[in-house]
Amino acid sequence: MSVRPWTGTHRFAIVPVFNRQVDGAPPADWEYQIRKRMFYDPDPKTGLDRSFQHYLQALSYGRAFIEGDVFPPVWADDATVNIPAMESLPPGHGYKDMIAILPHSFGNHRGGWAFMDVSEVNGITSWARIAMFDDRDMTKLQPLGVWAMEILHVRTRLMDLYNAQPPLGAYDVMSSASASVHASAHSKELMGWLPMGRIVRGDGPRKANLHAIGLMQPPPPDRVTAVRIPSRVTANHFMVEARAVVDQYEMRNAPGDGLPTSPGTTTEKEGVIVYEVRTDVDVMLRSGLALGPGEQYNNADEGITVVVEQAIPGGFAVSIQATPAPVVNRSAEYGSPSAASAPAPCVIRALGSEVIAYCATNGHLYELWRDAYNTGTTDLTANANAPKAKGQPVAYYHSGASQEILLYRATNDEIHSLYWSTGAVGHDNLSGTAGAPKAAGNPVGYYTAATDTHHVVYRQSNGHLRVMWWVGLGTVGSDDATGLANAPAAAGDPSAYVDTTTGTNVIVYRGTDGNIRSLYWVGAGALGHDDLSGFAGTPKAAGDPFAYYSSHNDAHQIVYRAANGHIYELYWAGQNVATGWDITPPGAPAAASDPVAYYESTTNTKHVIYRSANGDINEIWWVPGGGTPAHTNLTAYAGAPPAVDKPCGWVVDGSAMQHVAYRGTDGAIYEIRWG
Repeated sequence: MSVRPWTGTHRFAIVPVFNRQVDGAPPADWEYQIRKRMFYDPDPKTGLDRSFQHYLQALSYGRAFIEGDVFPPVWADDATVNIPAMESLPPGHGYKDMIAILPHSFGNHRGGWAFMDVSEVNGITSWARIAMFDDRDMTKLQPLGVWAMEILHVRTRLMDLYNAQPPLGAYDVMSSASASVHASAHSKELMGWLPMGRIVRGDGPRKANLHAIGLMQPPPPDRVTAVRIPSRVTANHFMVEARAVVDQYEMRNAPGDGLPTSPGTTTEKEGVIVYEVRTDVDVMLRSGLALGPGEQYNNADEGITVVVEQAIPGGFAVSIQATPAPVVNRSAEYGSPSAASAPAPCVIRALGSEVIAYCATNGHLYELWRDAYNTGTTDLTANANAPKAKGQPVAYYHSGASQEILLYRATNDEIHSLYWSTGAVGHDNLSGTAGAPKAAGNPVGYYTAATDTHHVVYRQSNGHLRVMWWVGLGTVGSDDATGLANAPAAAGDPSAYVDTTTGTNVIVYRGTDGNIRSLYWVGAGALGHDDLSGFAGTPKAAGDPFAYYSSHNDAHQIVYRAANGHIYELYWAGQNVATGWDITPPGAPAAASDPVAYYESTTNTKHVIYRSANGDINEIWWVPGGGTPAHTNLTAYAGAPPAVDKPCGWVVDGSAMQHVAYRGTDGAIYEIRWG
């Protein structure tokens, strides 16, 4: 049962229920007592409002409200109080959810009980029953925590958290039941009360000023609500948050209320807690009692150290050391479907976001995204209401609009695009709009910022390479690039890029004769053609090439796999002629997939990634301009599962952290990281 956020106002039917066996006549002011407890209930001693409405607004930071009508009381003979309560509502009442209020509990559950999405009775499908008073002392109201737990069950579907071992206990109302305390950042995020960006990622070293969870959100600019640390060994994650007595709900104003106390005292222990999240409801407290200044949490297996440096007004300053996991099952983080294709990466620089896109077995395209704060997934096809895909998609960055463009071949062999940044996903049928022939392979594309121009290239059934283009929001045009250049047909999928120094568009492909060839043009000029591997004297290709350009040295680079499994590079600078060489180091396994490549500026190194026949992901890297290629088995380094298809790789400018993603034999998308 998925959690439903509660923002805005939600209405409940409220029905008093009395037990014929033990209850006398209901008090004349019973409706007033319920309304007071539900909506406004000032404590006669402190003046503090102890109603559920006030508690809900504190928990949700003013984002959630409750309304409802109190209906006439009904009588019940046994613990099945919901049936007479639901049946008592008048026709056309308009409610879906009900709260049955009892003077005291009876049946198997003391205090409260909730049922969600049950068979409809008189329009009601979800209901809670709550005892007004504590059975042990009928002069005392039932703790607000009981009311909150049952009503939140009904509205949000977030279930009990107290079954985990060890549970969050008094650090979450959904774990403590009777305690009137705030929910954790984990629960508040699920219930829609924490805006995006208030929980930041904690990969690597980080210092953070934690804003106590009970204080209004969002916090000041120099603070965050919590830090999320991905597990190194599972798909779980850890949360770090601050707890302090900032309102009446973290305070021990009644037995069982508030934060736990320091040993041997009656004083609430303020500090920082660390907990592990396995599922929405399997949440385990790892730090024990909140950590105060000078105290720390260590987890050697996970490589996590959290040190509470000092108390600050309304929170705590912490330093966190979290060694990133060398391999992460990215699709398992959010349960996205199994992949049917190799993944495609895209870095959206303006948003600080990294995206892995892939085609799932249901033909939908999914993204697995990560930014400085969070991770997530989106069913892009469903979001855009777009046709299903087949084959491997490819992505590029549209810097003019800070958008990702995802190209793919639909099941009818037309070329489509999806595009988005942070909002809804748009969709275009590119080849249909251009009246272009259908595709026989996967497309590739790129964007030229200097001319605000998009280019998309794909192979037709006759082996000709078709180029589609558009400027800004203009009409999509197309040309037969192979025909215009009078060049040989292609035997596989092309690679393409723009030389940003000269504005030259370059398409690289494997010809039907196995030679690596290029097509090139500037603006509306004529297309040229070169037989690159033929000129350089390198072996014929056994797969598709991967080509890219680095502007810092005006260098064109192409890598491809030969029949013997060795990886060859063709390269040239400026207008020089192409040179080729075998970059496979001694002892490196033969390639069984096409390679991918990138340049990493921080260390001035070039990297080529490929899969060997045993499913291992391998890296060849060297310093350009004379460095000797070296080999690393990334699968062995990371302890990663075996791969199918070809991998993809990328690096974020200015960061030494490198990334490789691939489809595992189990259909999951894995990411290996190092730096």
